[in-house]
Amino acid sequence: MMVLTIRKERRELCNLVRYSAWHQVAFGNKVVSGTSRKLKGMSTFPPPEDPSYNHRFAYVNGVRLHYIDVGPRDALPIVLVHGFPDLWWGWRFQIQALRQSYRVIVADNRGYGSSDVPTAIEAYSRKNVCKDYAELLDLLGINRAVFIGHDWGGDVVWKMCSFYPDQVLAVATVCTPYTPRSPQLYSLELIVSKLPNFRYQLLFANESAAGHLDEHAHSFFNALFGNLPNGFEHADVATIVENVTKFKFDRPLPSIMTQADFDYYLAKYRGTTFRGPLNWYRTRDIDWTDLAGKSVVIPHEALFIAADQDVALPPAMSKGMEKFVPNLTRKLVKGADHWVLFEKPDLVNATLLEWLAPIAAKAQQFLRSAL
Repeated sequence: MMVLTIRKERRELCNLVRYSAWHQVAFGNKVVSGTSRKLKGMSTFPPPEDPSYNHRFAYVNGVRLHYIDVGPRDALPIVLVHGFPDLWWGWRFQIQALRQSYRVIVADNRGYGSSDVPTAIEAYSRKNVCKDYAELLDLLGINRAVFIGHDWGGDVVWKMCSFYPDQVLAVATVCTPYTPRSPQLYSLELIVSKLPNFRYQLLFANESAAGHLDEHAHSFFNALFGNLPNGFEHADVATIVENVTKFKFDRPLPSIMTQADFDYYLAKYRGTTFRGPLNWYRTRDIDWTDLAGKSVVIPHEALFIAADQDVALPPAMSKGMEKFVPNLTRKLVKGADHWVLFEKPDLVNATLLEWLAPIAAKAQQFLRSAL
């Protein structure tokens, strides 16, 4: 890994220059609310293998991480973090909307896609995943970035605020509410008894789950991304996993995916298997221990985007977040479920761009006061 020798004061100055340049880029062009609607068809932006995404690999924290790095080099950095069962490509619509004015960095998390797949369960602790991103920023010479996550990626960006608070300029999550560390470690069984929507996590924690999903990956992705067969129209994640061998689909694909999208997901998961991604569900004890002594308050500017039809992470789970996230902005996307990133990309993109505007203004104000 490249060792950075730049002094902190110099790095701060460099970042102030980046913020200034980004401010000019972002506000030099008007954001048109309808722009993101042009992104609904795959044909309007390059496929995932296209070199315009600037695919790169970095050796960080003991793993080789695949990531893309697009947008102006001197722009404010935005780090997008995906969840399960996803890939960097899950942010495809947001990448197109943000890359015009921001430096956008999106990785395949460890265990996913083209990144390394460690075998040890402890390798998937949130502290380890956060260290991946902290070291990636150091490698790229970036002092601070805005972190935005979905699903498990939301959990990662919240925990970045705990483990590496100085590297987080602001934080946003899609679907994932902030959950502070509990005073004592509760069993997953107890949690599921209170939150039945988490029953799927018991299935994913089982050692046999990876082989089951590997064998039925096509049906699993088809159903999970919304192409539910007759009789299972309202199935939750656990029901999908339990019945995936029985599904007979009326349509070949989920409506929110193209054939190219679907094939890309299948190819990547068949290449690495579900073993790594499911290890993320087996680190609860480790994560609870790692957070001991950390503040439960997130002081950063924060955005939470909920989807009103999300059965995996219902918006009601976010009740009372303001107690722990005092600088929180809330937005609700109606008529969308857990896959709101590509089900309602226009609304998600508009919300993100609107939220980022005052962050730019504050950065510009800070620059002026420092001169």
